Amino acid sequence: MSMHGMLHARLRKTWLWMALPPFIALTISETLRGMEGFRGWHVPGQETLEILLFIFSASASLALPILYRSMFARAHRDRSSITPTMYYRYANNSIVLALLSLWVMVIASILNFTPFFFIGIFLMCLYAGYTQYPTHHRIKADSRIFRVET
Repeated sequence: MSMHGMLHARLRKTWLWMALPPFIALTISETLRGMEGFRGWHVPGQETLEILLFIFSASASLALPILYRSMFARAHRDRSSITPTMYYRYANNSIVLALLSLWVMVIASILNFTPFFFIGIFLMCLYAGYTQYPTHHRIKADSRIFRVET
């Protein structure tokens, strides 16, 4: 198996392990709500919590992966190459960081957030899941950009 194939398999496994548990929890929560078996909880200070979790979700899915990529590129800009292990660690951390927002979606469902915040968090989760999925093309492009040893 090539280096790109090995990286793809390992990163895809990380992506799946980060995405499946919150997806299953969200499916259960929304199915119960749809069947009128669960209306969601309301906690004191929920309006503030909705705003804070919305901001966290935006940070985790949008801002932090971009910041992390910039910091990684800056830290390794003077190197002629980096090892596949270094790239794997970067890509794995980026996936974990972005897909943390999926758990915010589960919380938003359980706490029955208002539609504005619920839909906003949902859209950010879709973006995080889509942009962090490790495709062969992305790994090859990143390998050229970051000069990963082959």
